[in-house]
Amino acid sequence: MLLHFIFLVKEADREKRQFEFEYVKKMSQFFKIWIKEKFGKDYDIQCDEMIIKPRSILQKLDTPVFYVIINKEEKTSIILFDTL
Repeated sequence: MLLHFIFLVKEADREKRQFEFEYVKKMSQFFKIWIKEKFGKDYDIQCDEMIIKPRSILQKLDTPVFYVIINKEEKTSIILFDTL
């Protein structure tokens, strides 16, 4: 099964937020080990950045959030980190 972490970032902020993406990559490796130790499941891990366009004030969230999307047929999980 694949556990896919996607870090959402504005193009203008990409360079200055690179350290956050590095943190997400380290956190994903932690989850791989934690899931293996606690549940005996071995997941493949993938981390990507998704560059997004600016949103209007009404579309913005006021707190950091992450979304989990699970596709049971394809045995994949996607986690989106949105701190914008």
